[in-house]
Amino acid sequence: MGLAETQPYLVGRLLDTFLREDLFAMSSQATVQSAPEGYPRLSDHWLRYRWDDHKTWWIPVLQDAPLQKWRSAAPLVVEESSGRSLTTVDEVLLPALERVDEREALLQEVACALDHRQRTESARLQWFASQPTRNFQHWWQSLAFYERLASFQDHPYYPTARAKVGLDGQALRLYAPEFAPTFRLRWLAVPVQSVQGELPAHWPRSEQFLGVPVHPHTAPQLTLPEGAYWLPVDDWQVQPTLSVRTVSLVEQPDLHLKLPLLMRSLSYKNLRKIRPDTIADGHTVQQILAQRVGSDCLLTDESTGFSVDGRADLGVIVRRYPDFKNATVLPVAALLAADPEGGSVLQNLVRTHFDDSEQAFFETYLELTLRIHVDLWVKHGIALESNQQNTLLVLEDKGCLKLCLKDNDAARIYEQVAQTGATFVDPCIRVNDWLPIAQMFITITLQLNIMPLIEASSRPAHYYALARQLLERQLATYAPDLVAASGIRQQLLESPQHPVKYLFSAGTLFSKQRTGAADINKHYGWTGSNPLHHA
Repeated sequence: MGLAETQPYLVGRLLDTFLREDLFAMSSQATVQSAPEGYPRLSDHWLRYRWDDHKTWWIPVLQDAPLQKWRSAAPLVVEESSGRSLTTVDEVLLPALERVDEREALLQEVACALDHRQRTESARLQWFASQPTRNFQHWWQSLAFYERLASFQDHPYYPTARAKVGLDGQALRLYAPEFAPTFRLRWLAVPVQSVQGELPAHWPRSEQFLGVPVHPHTAPQLTLPEGAYWLPVDDWQVQPTLSVRTVSLVEQPDLHLKLPLLMRSLSYKNLRKIRPDTIADGHTVQQILAQRVGSDCLLTDESTGFSVDGRADLGVIVRRYPDFKNATVLPVAALLAADPEGGSVLQNLVRTHFDDSEQAFFETYLELTLRIHVDLWVKHGIALESNQQNTLLVLEDKGCLKLCLKDNDAARIYEQVAQTGATFVDPCIRVNDWLPIAQMFITITLQLNIMPLIEASSRPAHYYALARQLLERQLATYAPDLVAASGIRQQLLESPQHPVKYLFSAGTLFSKQRTGAADINKHYGWTGSNPLHHA
């Protein structure tokens, strides 16, 4: 794929994000008009937006898009003064650059997104041309196959999702899941007393030193702790997973290592280190969940991991998967990815596992997903950041579905309801009211794991109605005072607006001082239309 195909794609995503996050008041202050005489007939509705006294844009838009009132109808804007169509990323970004705090970060991220999309799409086309097959002998082979497919599928909303800032073209080929490489980890010997955390059994160590695995991309950039030295070994061969920084062991593929990786993704401020508090907190949340979910919600074991001297760039989380036997395992993120056999992964799964019934898939998937997460919300005061990457579908037999949840270190827990008695290193996990629970459920479970699938279906309105019907049925199983106290009916069903993550704003464009975001991944605006309100 060349620049000619990539430019319009990214222009459209940037315009949609400007409108969704109401950047520069583009949605709230624009006026809705018909196209002036001579303009291209792209839509019945155009937004006229004044940047200043000298620059005005006309944006062709469509109404009632997911999470926003307006979305771009075409990857262009028309400049009022000249009548010229602006169709390149540079032209669309130019006026925005004068108003953002992080100009260089934005330019670097967008340039990286253009470059990486071209490279990875070329890799996808080459892989598809080789006609890859699905002769899976073990569950981990299906997971690796579908995670690679998922790596080619952009985030539903974040505009520059393909950018892995910090990886150049060579590093992308060496370490990114789109290219399915294998490589060997570096090993650093550190003094035992500098390590904090739980060590796995049989971990490489001596009486005075402990072996720390280091991603080879991170290794040259590390400042070594006092007394540490590189070991002349490269024993563990690994393969990148969908998250890039997490790798699977080639010789033991049910064991994954989450490692600090000096790469920025899904916003410039998201440098993929591992905060030491997430190591302990993830295991604590996992223990809490194990007591509160049923047999159709599986959990990974993340009980071991450690950091060195409290550093975020040196440590590891060890993730062990359940034995899925002969199941087909794939992340939710893979469902809308292009399939080598044509169509999407979801369309092929519907055919092979649900008797070619889209209705059967949605009935099964929505019932299971909503039951697990609504139970956690209403009964236990818990919401999980179990997004499309961290939620796995486990297909055992035809139509038999389970979920597996991993990486639960950023949950929100209303302790007054949950009564866990747990302590967390990260104070943000424990909350004092229902609002953070609602925000996380809506922006993760609904907007990432459900809405994109429904929007891509053959009957979106029908499946939104099905989701509402399933929710109403489930809420009827709880005591009325429990439902009322949780606020779930008001927040999820009756409110005309839903919270939307303003991640581009908080994570790349503006400083934390300007946004006031304590956590860039939890910075919300209440501008999303609620698809369940009139379903």
